Amino acid sequence: MIIFAKYLLTKNEFCLLLVFVGIIVISIAILEYLSQKKVLHCELSRKLLHIIAISSAGFSIFYISDSSEIVKIGLGAVIILALAIKMEVINNIENQNRKSWGIVYVAISYFVLGILWKGENIWIIFPSLLILAFADSFAAIGGYFFAKEYLNIGNDKKSYLGSAIFFCVTFLMLIIFSQIKFESFSKWNFYFEFDYYFIFSAFFIAFILTLTEAISTGGFDNFTVPILASVLIYTFYDKKDFSLIINFAVAFILAFLVSWSSYKFKFLNRSGAVAAFLLAVIIFSLGGLKWTIPILVFFVFSSVLSKFRVNQNPEIETLFDKSGTRDRMQVFSNGGLAGILMLLFAIEKQNYIYLLYIAAIATVCADTWATETGTIKKQNTFNILNFKPIIQGQSGGISLVGTLGALLGSSIIALSGILWLNEDVVKYFFVISVIGLVGSLFDSFLGATFQVLYRCKICGKITERKNHCDIDTDYYKGINFMNNDAVNFLASVFGVGLMQILILITER
Repeated sequence: MIIFAKYLLTKNEFCLLLVFVGIIVISIAILEYLSQKKVLHCELSRKLLHIIAISSAGFSIFYISDSSEIVKIGLGAVIILALAIKMEVINNIENQNRKSWGIVYVAISYFVLGILWKGENIWIIFPSLLILAFADSFAAIGGYFFAKEYLNIGNDKKSYLGSAIFFCVTFLMLIIFSQIKFESFSKWNFYFEFDYYFIFSAFFIAFILTLTEAISTGGFDNFTVPILASVLIYTFYDKKDFSLIINFAVAFILAFLVSWSSYKFKFLNRSGAVAAFLLAVIIFSLGGLKWTIPILVFFVFSSVLSKFRVNQNPEIETLFDKSGTRDRMQVFSNGGLAGILMLLFAIEKQNYIYLLYIAAIATVCADTWATETGTIKKQNTFNILNFKPIIQGQSGGISLVGTLGALLGSSIIALSGILWLNEDVVKYFFVISVIGLVGSLFDSFLGATFQVLYRCKICGKITERKNHCDIDTDYYKGINFMNNDAVNFLASVFGVGLMQILILITER
């Protein structure tokens, strides 16, 4: 940390970092003392800490001259706070008998915001962080003390009341920020202009952020909320465009129909339906048909194929980590990178991002189709590392039918996306199809090497599940956090990386 401060931070940046960390440390000490003396409830202490820490990060933009300072200060804060939590320096208030990385996610979001927003757009960081500071904290306090009914869409205990409070506070703050023109901390102008555009914009943004907060667990909303808020604020507030309002209204209707019908047909469980709705609203509204059709084709065809496979070969289901009814993590592991690329395009407006987007979807579609087609009927399956026979459905296995299914899946996505390309259609159809296939093989490689597997104590089968035959399984091999969702997401990153390399080679 000393080396980082000495060689990468200027004196001013180092002082700001010390002030930021100092505010957090002093606040922890005071609030910890007050909570121990029963002056403040522990939950109030935690949320006051969040308001103080996140607000100080937001106000810091008025004391810097360039976004690169935010990047370096954010990186320094990530390192310091991560070490503090690892060494349990930040303990009682923040973790409540468990390590909570929420405050580190705040620092990471600060770091990423510094990368995303530069020049005249740097002001966006301020409202994005303050929405998190106040809306999230008030929602948590209201839900903790007064809630009676809970959402049950994630691992964290979140309530309907808390979500309603989050929406109302976010909506009010967005209306206020739409009426303020910031130039510096000491120089800003407030004006009142009753404008339906900002009212509708605030409603849509608040609704999306409320869903994002509700479905994020483990403090991860400290990252997702400000990042998504910044992109949406930029999209709506950069220039008044009423077509955006219409797009979002249509997207809400379409996304609801897709997610609701998927839940009814048991393609998705409740958390998966909410995640799909959130992802669909973002892609439908910001991308239009060009960005919507490829991911819709993947979702519909893959869901139907998955249900067909379960009916044909239900025994294989016990080896997989999760059933054919997808949850929120499966939705995000397959479509999360596509959503990130959609948000990146909303900022950068670079055409090459669409190619990366298609490559990401082609990869996850190829992997899904490889699994579903390869396990419809009993057939020979081989380990991708040594081509020795293995049990059908085991991670790292490949088959001839599954490989052909992967190629077909990626080809369908290629066909659905290249219609909007002005490039060589035949060339990109071939390139995207191959990238999807190679990405699915990379998924199998990860499954054979790093994915965590367990052995059932009763039947002896190797499975992705922690519980099998109604009893906890024993660890067999792999990295503990590298489950199937992580493998799927990394495979999509691999596919995007391949496409990016090809783009760079082509441009030379």
